[in-house]
Amino acid sequence: MISIRLFIYAFLLWASLSCVFGTAQAQNADKKGLIAISSHIIGKGTINESNHDISGYFVMATIANQQDTAIEFFIMSCSWASDNWIPSNDSIKFREPGCDNNGPILIHLQAHQSIYFYGLLTRVGAIPFCQKVKLGFRYITNSADLLFSSAEREKVEKPIIYWSNEVEVRDNLFKYQID
Repeated sequence: MISIRLFIYAFLLWASLSCVFGTAQAQNADKKGLIAISSHIIGKGTINESNHDISGYFVMATIANQQDTAIEFFIMSCSWASDNWIPSNDSIKFREPGCDNNGPILIHLQAHQSIYFYGLLTRVGAIPFCQKVKLGFRYITNSADLLFSSAEREKVEKPIIYWSNEVEVRDNLFKYQID
């Protein structure tokens, strides 16, 4: 009986010390460390949408899985820029090319895998273009939350928003940069 107690105490001591010194193999469950968002201005240009030229700044937004296990979240197949991403400034809109069949898609990222979104930052109306911006990603784990607003559904999960680094909105074509 005494040897069983000693074994249990030894095990509990080992488990406690493993957690304290960070040697435990448990998954990081901290929601703030779940993913990392970054954004980079690629260049300046114009796209044609519905026979209208729209000028802006091309941007690459990256979501990196920071976990030791896979994660899943939903995006819209076409309107991901407007449904999943929000700019930090009302004078800027993040645009995607759009398509004919828009619906929720489950994204499955393996441990430490990344997904890249390429879009266009454009000016909203006559508001002057903001020179610095962050992009926030709405991390949505229930596909129904993409399809219904909080007024249309009683229990819409409020998504966690992860923010990117702040970028200066400028033409980065034909330039180099050392970090």
